Amino acid sequence: MSANDLETVLDELGETMRAVDPGGLRALEERLVAARRVFVAGAGRSGLVVRAFAMRLMHLGLHAHVVGSDAGASSPWAPSSNRRCCSCSTLS
Repeated sequence: MSANDLETVLDELGETMRAVDPGGLRALEERLVAARRVFVAGAGRSGLVVRAFAMRLMHLGLHAHVVGSDAGASSPWAPSSNRRCCSCSTLS
């Protein structure tokens, strides 16, 4: 990757961040925090992204589930006291 490629990537990321509505982002945050459970779904590369998003939500203490995943609410990996939040080693 050349320096020019890196600049292009950074410029595109900057454009994307400027396009995000702060009010909409705040509303999303409020809805996520207020939810009893959060369900996410995706396939392919989008599926990888939503799995990472669900894991981050679990790290924040929210009950997040990936639709179609084997690690559902009854799984030993589901967040609860003294259980691991997901297949990683972080405790909930």
